[in-house]
Amino acid sequence: MAPTAIALGAAYTILSEWLNVPIRRSWSYTAAMPVLPWLGTGLAPLLQWLVVPSLAFAISPHQYRRTRRLR
Repeated sequence: MAPTAIALGAAYTILSEWLNVPIRRSWSYTAAMPVLPWLGTGLAPLLQWLVVPSLAFAISPHQYRRTRRLR
């Protein structure tokens, strides 16, 4: 489940940024934003969809067991 959610989130990020940056031109990146050249996607938004959900899925089972033990 976690790999699927992370993959779908990353795919949405890539699609959304492709649609909104070069197609709709609703936003653009400054020169300071690292962009992945083969995707045209900003590095920070893509990493957010890879790192944050990975940490959440890694931490949640431990938190669940901890709260179940405290009851």
